[in-house]
Amino acid sequence: MNLLDVKNVETAAPKGRKKLKRLSKIISDTAADHAFEISESAVQVGREAAPPGSLACGEERWRGVGRIVLVLRESVACHHRFSTPPEVGTRRRGFPTVWDGASAKSESAACLPSQKTHSIRKPDLVLSMRLFAVAFFFLAGCVATTFAGSIETFNGDVFTGKTELDFGGLVFRPEKGPVVKMDIGSVYRVTFDNAPAVEHYPAGIVLRSGLRFAAPWGPFNDPVIKFPKRNISVPAEEIAWIVYTPFPAELAANVPAGQTGALLPKGDFFAGTIKGADAVAAKVFNPIFGQRTFSAREIHALVLRDPRVPQAPYEVRTADGSLFAADYLAPDRPGVTIKHVLYDNLLLSAAEITDIRAGANRCRPVPALVPTQAEPADGMQVLPERGFTTAAKCVVNCVVPTGFTEFVAKVAADDSSPAGQRMIFNVTADGRSVARSTALAPGDPAQSLHIPLSGTRNLVLRIETATNASAEVRGRWIQAFFLRR
Repeated sequence: MNLLDVKNVETAAPKGRKKLKRLSKIISDTAADHAFEISESAVQVGREAAPPGSLACGEERWRGVGRIVLVLRESVACHHRFSTPPEVGTRRRGFPTVWDGASAKSESAACLPSQKTHSIRKPDLVLSMRLFAVAFFFLAGCVATTFAGSIETFNGDVFTGKTELDFGGLVFRPEKGPVVKMDIGSVYRVTFDNAPAVEHYPAGIVLRSGLRFAAPWGPFNDPVIKFPKRNISVPAEEIAWIVYTPFPAELAANVPAGQTGALLPKGDFFAGTIKGADAVAAKVFNPIFGQRTFSAREIHALVLRDPRVPQAPYEVRTADGSLFAADYLAPDRPGVTIKHVLYDNLLLSAAEITDIRAGANRCRPVPALVPTQAEPADGMQVLPERGFTTAAKCVVNCVVPTGFTEFVAKVAADDSSPAGQRMIFNVTADGRSVARSTALAPGDPAQSLHIPLSGTRNLVLRIETATNASAEVRGRWIQAFFLRR
């Protein structure tokens, strides 16, 4: 085997063998596709060469270590011709330093076993740098699952591409087609490149108005809670939830309306009277189980009051998990300036904005409406961010919100339905049938429904089938909205 290259990863060393083993597996699996391999003896800790088997060492060995060197070796089965040497001292931002053979030998002679070195071709250099870029971010704990930018219309269509703020609007660069500048108010939702795959409630507070502010916060026993980062002050009586540990937004539905208590990990709810709370613990009294004290790490949220859906034309979400309602929104390249009763001309930078969408004053998804009744209740299942499904025998009754003028939805047979089973989506307004889809089977393209609501007070949504359908037959109502235009 011959030494191909040496990479310096200037980052904190892992604190246990599990993380290093996973790192080794990532590089080894990827390198195997290109006839490279990683040897356990090719790990340098600090300024000393690690002995064979060092990947399985305990945490003690890594304590205080700030530098790791991994050596990429040529596989026995691999035969390369080395002709064009890479540039000496090549460095790219975010990547480790790469030397040619001579530099690698002189740099590592004091700490690595003597081995034959030689230059590598530029394609191999690029591959090697990519492998170690993955390794670097893994070690640094910077790997995060995100979506690419996207535009979502009020009809439920989603287009992916590069989304950028611009003066007075938004610039959208689709994966295919021309660049488009548009008004943010003309689409339902804009997500940016740094948007998380799953929305979370951050550690901080949820207000009665539905706004979410991430920590840090002031003492809970103060009459006003201050958020220095945003220069925002909130009256203590406006706090609905105190969030101790982040949790997926879908778990918020597990909190019963009108009850106080604690939302626990895995979505369990401990109902009771709040007896005390600070930044490290909360006390809740239950008439059956008595008083329990939850440490901050044992609780997702302490529920003091019911939050409402934010009432504003726009909602802006940021990378720290905060949710800001905006009565006024002015986009520009540096970010967006928003106004609300709690803040005036608050500037949110473009780098921290992950999502801008229509607020409840302009757009209300059916699952967010109160009251909305489904018969039977388990026949309606809400989908995170993408509408809901209903069973064939389920009837959904919706009271039309005051002032809203349109109902739109995109409908399709759910993939879980039996193959070949056809269904028709039907909407009635005050007892009159106003919209029907064609018969749809699993796999058929979705259809759009658009219904004017002049004077309408109640809508009924249901699915019809030609035969006696089983409970497995379900239809999808993709982004079913009431709109105010």
